[in-house]
Amino acid sequence: MSEFNRLRLIIGKHFQWHGARLTLLVQFLVPVIRVRSVNLSQVSTAFVGKTLVASN
Repeated sequence: MSEFNRLRLIIGKHFQWHGARLTLLVQFLVPVIRVRSVNLSQVSTAFVGKTLVASN
């Protein structure tokens, strides 16, 4: 099970949100945790995919 799925299950127990909202939250939180910053330029480098630093 990926880190995204595990975190989504944990957060889903506390918030009764639609699955798409949970997924969005998790997909944002994981890079913030990896980078240890809320600077969006830095966070964008940790996103899975083709996110550009200039797109923040």
